[in-house]
Amino acid sequence: MACGKNGSGKSSFIDAISLWRQQQHWGIQDPSYYARGGLLSSPQGSVELEFHGEQPADRRSAVNVRTAQRVTVEFSIGNIGQPEDLLADPGPRRTIDLDTRVEQNYRRLMGESVTALWDRTNPRMSDEIINDLVGSIGEPLGRLLPGFVFEGPSTNPLANGTFEFTKGTVQRYPYKLLSGGEKAVFDLILDFAVKRSTYTDTVYCVDEPELHVNAAIHGALLDEMLDLLPDGCQLVIVTHSAGMLARARAIAEEAPGTVAFLDFDGRDYGQHVELRPVIPDRAFWHRQLAIAFGGFADLLAPARVVLCEGEPAVRNSARASFDARCYGAIFGDQMPDTSFMSVGSSEEVEQDRLQLGDRITALVDGVDLVRVVDRDSKSNAEIAAAQADGVRVLRRRNLECYLLDDEVLAALCSAHERPQHTTPLIVARDEAMAYAVEDHDAPIDDYKRVRGDTVTAARRLLAITRGGNSADGFLRDTLSPLLKPGMVTYEELREDVFGSPAA
Repeated sequence: MACGKNGSGKSSFIDAISLWRQQQHWGIQDPSYYARGGLLSSPQGSVELEFHGEQPADRRSAVNVRTAQRVTVEFSIGNIGQPEDLLADPGPRRTIDLDTRVEQNYRRLMGESVTALWDRTNPRMSDEIINDLVGSIGEPLGRLLPGFVFEGPSTNPLANGTFEFTKGTVQRYPYKLLSGGEKAVFDLILDFAVKRSTYTDTVYCVDEPELHVNAAIHGALLDEMLDLLPDGCQLVIVTHSAGMLARARAIAEEAPGTVAFLDFDGRDYGQHVELRPVIPDRAFWHRQLAIAFGGFADLLAPARVVLCEGEPAVRNSARASFDARCYGAIFGDQMPDTSFMSVGSSEEVEQDRLQLGDRITALVDGVDLVRVVDRDSKSNAEIAAAQADGVRVLRRRNLECYLLDDEVLAALCSAHERPQHTTPLIVARDEAMAYAVEDHDAPIDDYKRVRGDTVTAARRLLAITRGGNSADGFLRDTLSPLLKPGMVTYEELREDVFGSPAA
C-alpha cells in the first residue's frame, strides 16, 4: 500500500515499475517524463527490480498497470476477431495516460468465448462457457453492488455489441447507462477477471482504485481485487482511501507479513532516498485520516465512541445495530460528538474481539473509548470484574428496561395526547410480564420479553399506525427519542453509560 498526500511521489513509484517493463520491449517514448528535473541524463536502464525468487523471463507478464485515468464513457462494437496477444499490448506508458480498457476487454472476452465454443479438444455447451465468463465478473459485482446484475454481452454481440446489466425492473440496459461509480467498479473487476489467466506471475499495480467509488465499499473492493488476484501474484495499491487502508490493516493483523505500507510523505526526492515499509503506528494512521478527509478529519472524528451490545451492522440481521441506534436517538442531541457502535454479545464487547477499540484509537487521536454491556443475570462478582476491566455495566437488566419504563410510557401517551391511557398501558405491560414469569420462567425484570405485547397495547390504546413496523422498530424510532434529560430514567442511563449524571 503506497500512501501519502497529492504530489508526494506515489504514482511515480508505479511509473518506475512500468518503465522497467517497457524499456526492453517497447522503448521509452517520452524520456523527459521519466528524467524529471534533469536528474537523469536518460531513463534507459535507470530502474532495476528485484523479485522474491527468480526474475520473470518475460518482463511483459511480470507487471500489469492500471492508471488513475480510467474513463470509458460508452462503446459499441460491430465486429470481433481473433484476440490479440495480451502481452503484446504495452498499455498506458505513463500514469498520466488515459486508460481505456473496457472496450478492449469486451473484444477479448468475445474472442475467447468464440474460441472456447469451437475448441474441439474441450467441447462444452455455450451455457457453460457463458456461465464461466459472466460468473467470474458478476459474482463480485453482485457483492459490491447489491441488486446490480451483470448479464454479460448483448444478445447479438456482433451488432452494436456492448455489455448489458439489470437492476430492479430495468432489464438488460447497456453499459453507457451505468453511473460513474458503477463503471469504475465494473472496469476494475472486468480487467482482473480477463487478465488473471495470462498474468499469473505478476505484480498488479492499480493507481487509486477508489476513484468514483462510494467510500462505503472501498474495503470490500480491495477484498474482491485480492480474491481475483491469481495465487503467487502481488497487488500494489496507490490510495488515499481510509477504507482501503483500514481493510489493509485488518488483513495485516490477520496475516502478519502479507501487507507492506509505504509512506511517501516528508521526503525530498531530489536527493537519494531509501524508502522502506513503515510500521503503521498511531502517527501514521492520523496522517492518513488527515489526507483522506482534509480539514474535515477532526469534525468527522468523534470525541467519544461507545461500543455496546447488539448485532453489528455488517451482519445485516433484523436487529442490526439496535442498541447503538437507540443510544444515538437518546443521547444524540446532547452529545453530538459521541458515536455508538453495536459490536456483538456481552462477551464480544467486554473482550473487544473485533479489536475495534485498538483500531479506532489508532485512527482517531485522543478519542475516548467506552464499553458498555447489559447487566443481564451477572453476579456482583462478575459485575465487579467487568468494571475492573474498564467495562461499564447497566444497573438494569437490559436497554429495554429503560425504554419501557413508566416514565417513557407516560411520555408516549402524552405525545399522542392521551395521557389518560398511561395507567392502562403500564398495566398491560405488567400483566404481560407476570404471564411471562409464570408460564415461561422469564426473569421478573426482563422487559425485553414483553416488548412485543407492550408495543401492541400501545398501538391499540393510542391508535398509533406508523410507530415502527416491528416491536424493535417501535422501541428504536418511537420510544427512544422520548427518553430525555429531566427524566429519572434518562439520568440513570446516562450515569450507567458515561459514569456521571448530566451537568
